[in-house]
Amino acid sequence: MNTMIEGIFQKGTSLMSLNGTFKLVFQGDGNLVLLCRNDANTGYTPFWQSGTGSGEVANPGFQLQLLNGGLAIYSFVESPGTNDPIWAKSGPGAAPKSVLIVQNDGNLVIYNPSMKAVWQSGTSAMEEPGCNVPDAARGLELGPP
Repeated sequence: MNTMIEGIFQKGTSLMSLNGTFKLVFQGDGNLVLLCRNDANTGYTPFWQSGTGSGEVANPGFQLQLLNGGLAIYSFVESPGTNDPIWAKSGPGAAPKSVLIVQNDGNLVIYNPSMKAVWQSGTSAMEEPGCNVPDAARGLELGPP
């Protein structure tokens, strides 16, 4: 699945681009990491992260949410009793029922219900050293989910 529908993203789960080259993982330590298939096709290499990891792999106090067109990570350990995210991304046109898509080029994009991009990570990895991006994916646009 390459699409996160509005709601809560559980730690340890992931989204995969349709071409299988990119994987977004919300790690157990609270870090959101984007990986690309390595050149040897033997696994995945991280090339972008939110920087929100606690260093504690089994930390139960993190939650990733996509709500009202905004993507946010909450830490109930670092800011207990507050509703303030430790990391948040959104943009103009954010709306309920938005989706987060891991595109075939490695870019993370939040689309509103009209499929207008609200936010993007800017992580297109077509020329990223060490990423094995299939030629068939180059220039391929991903339509609505």
